[in-house]
Amino acid sequence: MAADQREAPSCEPVAQRYDIIVIGGGPGGYAAAIRAAELGARVAVVERATLGGTCLNAGCIPTKALLRSAEVLETVRQAERFGIVVPEPPGVAWEKVQARRAEVVKTLVEGLTRLVRGHGIEVIRGEARLLPPPPGSTAGEAPVVEVSPAGTPAAPGTAVPVAQGAAAGPQAGGRPLRLVAGDVVLAMGSLPARLPVTGLEGPGVIGSDEALVLDRPPGRLAIIGGGVIGVEFASIYRSFGSEVVILEMLPSLLPVADAEISRRLALAFKRRGIEVYTGARLTEVIRMDEGPAGGAGNGAGGRPGGGAGSTAGGREGNMAGGGTGSGVAAGDGDGGRRAAGRFLLRFERGGKEEQTTADTILVAVGRRPNVTGLEGTGVEFDRGGVKVDPQQRTSRPHVYAVGDLTGGTMLAHAAFMQGIIAAEAALGRAAHWHHVVPAAVFSSPEVAWVGATEEELRAEGREYRVAKLPFAAVGKAQVLGETDGMVKLLAEPGTGGRILGVHLLGPAATELVHEFTLAMQQGLTVEQLAGTIHAHPTLSEAVAEAAHLFLGTPVHAAPVRPAPV
Repeated sequence: MAADQREAPSCEPVAQRYDIIVIGGGPGGYAAAIRAAELGARVAVVERATLGGTCLNAGCIPTKALLRSAEVLETVRQAERFGIVVPEPPGVAWEKVQARRAEVVKTLVEGLTRLVRGHGIEVIRGEARLLPPPPGSTAGEAPVVEVSPAGTPAAPGTAVPVAQGAAAGPQAGGRPLRLVAGDVVLAMGSLPARLPVTGLEGPGVIGSDEALVLDRPPGRLAIIGGGVIGVEFASIYRSFGSEVVILEMLPSLLPVADAEISRRLALAFKRRGIEVYTGARLTEVIRMDEGPAGGAGNGAGGRPGGGAGSTAGGREGNMAGGGTGSGVAAGDGDGGRRAAGRFLLRFERGGKEEQTTADTILVAVGRRPNVTGLEGTGVEFDRGGVKVDPQQRTSRPHVYAVGDLTGGTMLAHAAFMQGIIAAEAALGRAAHWHHVVPAAVFSSPEVAWVGATEEELRAEGREYRVAKLPFAAVGKAQVLGETDGMVKLLAEPGTGGRILGVHLLGPAATELVHEFTLAMQQGLTVEQLAGTIHAHPTLSEAVAEAAHLFLGTPVHAAPVRPAPV
């Protein structure tokens, strides 16, 4: 129902009325705003910074830009394998790597801003907070959002920082604005989780934002946390010549992934010279000196050396990655400032105390929902975030929540769909969450999955079969020279069995996962997947061949019929 069809509470001044007000311009927020505008609603987005949120400005996109530069570097290093002679070892112009990252982000932010404006959406720059329901209010009463100038909360301790967004409309300058909404969509995102460890602070200890804008690759980088963030930055900086060590508290790298895939990734990392310690609890960080820290590689970022000399010995790492670093330029913008120092990191593993060293420490121990300022607003919490139903509705009427704020699947692509669902539900459409969500990790090698892990199926007592197709059996993988890894298919027994989960490690894993996602979303069977023709030679043949292997009818792999589990 539109805002002008509801009674507005007696709070003056009221600057504007909107059908939908979105707090936060990240993936979930701008998706909700655009969908609502497409459905004819008058929409405003309140954002304190730049449209696109963490994903576009300091997460998904800039990390992939750095990863692409790292991939090109690795390709040149392997040129001789393909009969190409490179006269000299490749070097790295780090400032150009960073300039390209910034340009990619700038291009996408500008495009998003034009897209939002093109839909007639008003973007208000400022700090927003949802006001509590007034005493005696009714369920049909329109919610009110107060907006104060960015960086100046209306009431200390109660402001809700709006996720990242761009100013493109009326500014919240001077006194706070009060906006009346038909419905409000909360999309404030998440904040980096903290690790209460002595010494894990100060120059040289950085988060993922700073890791994107260092003025040079670290000489030796310790990453606290072996999840998605950690393994991606490990891949990036190892390619650029840094010695890298990952400390993960849980028993495996990428703890939420299938255990077999995690083990294989850890082995692949070790072959690249990345030290991986799993089951490692960081206990103390000691700053050993204040001298200048070394850079990576040979000047401009030469070929990675043989691995970092840690007293702990290499093993696996842990989840959503983190770490603290010292000695490389921790950035304040793209220039970065030089951070001096060297660290001794002490950790417990297997009942023993071990230690390693680093110039820079990256803390990547996950993220937490940004619920700041929502206390007392009539919104209930669950799993540390805002509680929602399948239509993204909160416990307060006419208030929805999407994305990381809900404390569920903290993935940008999940937030996109949640934003669309919230907008449609608010405007009377029969939308609800019922989606299969893939996960993609842009490490080297890539990891992706959808559905249940083998460990989850065992714990549930589910009957299933397993097929494991090595990429070495795929012709295009041989052509590319990328044969490590596999496709692991879990499904119900029989030709008519449903697909329960798929886990990939290897070339283009983050692309191939989507065909399996579509199959699971639509309830397709393994037999239907196997019966779909795939062009040859392509990596996508791995999809059909894995299905054929499951059925015992492979063409390019050994005909081993999976046994019941």
